[in-house]
Amino acid sequence: MKTIMSAILGLALVAGAGALPASADTGVTISASEYNRLLRQDRKKQRRYVERQIEYDADTLPTGTGIWWQQMDREQRGGRR
Repeated sequence: MKTIMSAILGLALVAGAGALPASADTGVTISASEYNRLLRQDRKKQRRYVERQIEYDADTLPTGTGIWWQQMDREQRGGRR
C-alpha cells in the first residue's frame, strides 16, 4: 500500500511541476486606460444580461404555500374562484 501511495504522490509531483510557468515574471502591468476599458466592457456585458422569467410547475412546488396557490390560480386549478 505504501508503494502505491508513494507512486501516486510521485506522479502528482511530476505533473504539478510540469504545470508551473517557465518564468515567474509577475511584472505584467497594464495602463490605467486599458484597465478602465476592460472594466467598461465587463459592465456592458452585465447590463445586457436579462434574467429569464421564472417558470413554475405547481406539481413540483411545496403544496399549500403561497407560491403554490398563485401557480394553481394561473393554471386555473386553484378551486378558490
